[in-house]
Amino acid sequence: MSFFYIWSARMHRHFGIVFSRKAEYVSAVCDYTRAVIVNPRLVKAYLERGILLWRELGQAKQAVEDFTAVLGLHPACAEALFFRGLAYQGTSNYPEAIHDLSEYLATEDVSWREDAIRQLSLMRLIWDGIEERG
Repeated sequence: MSFFYIWSARMHRHFGIVFSRKAEYVSAVCDYTRAVIVNPRLVKAYLERGILLWRELGQAKQAVEDFTAVLGLHPACAEALFFRGLAYQGTSNYPEAIHDLSEYLATEDVSWREDAIRQLSLMRLIWDGIEERG
């Protein structure tokens, strides 16, 4: 049953991308939520819902919770570290963002390596500026 919700969520996400409809993203999040209710160990549902919450809906705090759930279930999920780092950036929690992106870069995953390097450099500059003013 949880895979039905995953499939449905991906369809809503697709239509959200194609037609730029925020309502489709919200529907996708609802379906991912149903999937994790049916199967609370469904890592992919937490990961994909977190990405939608962070990137498409601007709900970084909730996204951090989903990526943290992924890492609790699958500690070696490099993708969750990368996206949680970006979500932490969205909450202005730069120390945690820097930590997660640094941890991501220590993995063998190369999917987001260039983006992680760029974002990490930017966040270090921001954080250094905050500390200097502090």
